[in-house]
Amino acid sequence: DITQVDNQNLRLPEFGAAWSKRVGMTIGAEVIKVLARAACSDRMTLAVRNEKLTLKRRVPSAARVAASREQVAAGLRSGTYDTRWHFAKEIVFLDWLCRKSPTVQTDVRALQVGAAVFLSNATEYFARSGLAIKAASMFSFTFITTLTGACIGYVPPAVCFETSGGGYETVLNSYSNMEVGAEQAIREASLRLAQSLMPDEPPQPTRVEQPKTAWHYGNMPPELT
Repeated sequence: DITQVDNQNLRLPEFGAAWSKRVGMTIGAEVIKVLARAACSDRMTLAVRNEKLTLKRRVPSAARVAASREQVAAGLRSGTYDTRWHFAKEIVFLDWLCRKSPTVQTDVRALQVGAAVFLSNATEYFARSGLAIKAASMFSFTFITTLTGACIGYVPPAVCFETSGGGYETVLNSYSNMEVGAEQAIREASLRLAQSLMPDEPPQPTRVEQPKTAWHYGNMPPELT
């Protein structure tokens, strides 16, 4: 539900080697800033948990598949490959996928590093889903990592499939076809894995026993001679 691409900006598109370099250098510089300020610990718990889920695909109706086949054939004859043709082609492909493998197995993982936990899944997960996991996590630092493993496409929250929802991520195609409850299943699995781990206390900076006396220099009056 959030994209970083500004399609209406007149600068060059945010793709290719130049943009990769810009993003990589920006992130790398930020990492150095964080490391410079970070409190460190010489003892951290390292642990990994994994849960395998079996998710169903959403199946297009027989009538829609038949209509899509006719549209794909017409486009091939005329050479017209517009948006409607593209999505018709996707339905034909999805019909084949559903017959070949109506369910998909996917992994949800948890990696603990001290007071932090990294919860991963193989989807393009929505920001609101990740924030819901963070809000329910008992770890001080919870990070959601996506597109890990064999990608199973967009997995929107169930509310996005209601009449007030929508977006291209909910359009049925070969890349976005997981069952409506897939987002919740992944969210619940992520939290189960996190709750099976015991977070460390966050590392604290080294402190002195007593604070120093406040400086009095700032309270001195001005002098002219």
